[in-house]
Amino acid sequence: MGLSGVEEWRSSQPLPGLNSFGFAIVEAPLNDVLSFLIGSFLSAEQPFDSADYVPRKFGMLYGDDARINEPFGWTRFPDETFDQLNAELPFLSIAPQKPWQVFSHYGELRVAKIRSAPHLTFIEGPEGNAGLLEAEALACHTNQPVIQFESTIASPSLKTIDGQQFFERWVTEFSQSIFVYRPDGTKRYLSISREDANWPPKDKPKWRYSVEEYGELAPFEDPEDYMARLKKDRLSREVICRQLERLGIDPEATLVRRELDEPILFVGGEQTADPVSNYSEYVDVFYEAELKAESIFG
Repeated sequence: MGLSGVEEWRSSQPLPGLNSFGFAIVEAPLNDVLSFLIGSFLSAEQPFDSADYVPRKFGMLYGDDARINEPFGWTRFPDETFDQLNAELPFLSIAPQKPWQVFSHYGELRVAKIRSAPHLTFIEGPEGNAGLLEAEALACHTNQPVIQFESTIASPSLKTIDGQQFFERWVTEFSQSIFVYRPDGTKRYLSISREDANWPPKDKPKWRYSVEEYGELAPFEDPEDYMARLKKDRLSREVICRQLERLGIDPEATLVRRELDEPILFVGGEQTADPVSNYSEYVDVFYEAELKAESIFG
């Protein structure tokens, strides 16, 4: 599909200015989630045979420095290789109106309050997903479900030159998913994605949609959401936006206008200006939650 086709496809979708988005939410105070995440970062490189806590090197940027208006994603320069950008500038924008914009620091994870739903904490990471690898433990720590949403409507097509991959053009894409981690150990997952059934690929793709689902419906879901005849309409970006609204989240305000308050951005490779002095306490918080999750989730 040519550029005009991509733009036509985007314009038919809710939040057309976002090629992709991915984030997690949890009904818990921001500081409670922050304590858990600090412990997670500090313990990431903690030697198992060491009696002393060795803090991992990372930074925490606040306020304007957290750059909340710059969403995570995977847009690349067309004249730069992915390897070069991954090594130098892996914190990138997904806004198609500025498709080659990149930023100069490495972001690993960001948390903030949702202005339209201040009882919820918002968590996002690079590559257009929630960036949250310890969702089960966080659910146990907060005693609240951790809910993850992901949506992609366009992705980069790559070409390989001399063994290196370069951005070629944007192509239409379809991948939508929700994932709920509950503190009682149960999970809810629904994913609908598509792939080209032609092999080898042809000029005109033959789309095949696949559905993966398990677990009981979450309270923000409605069985009516999934009654559409076509698979691609059963979990669409439109459905995800309706589910966000049921949770009290304004999708346009939160994801496009970035109305997120008190943001904190975790960055790799640098020491925070205000070093964490009681890091053993944070690590203990994280370890306790992780052990509880292991006993519940198995």
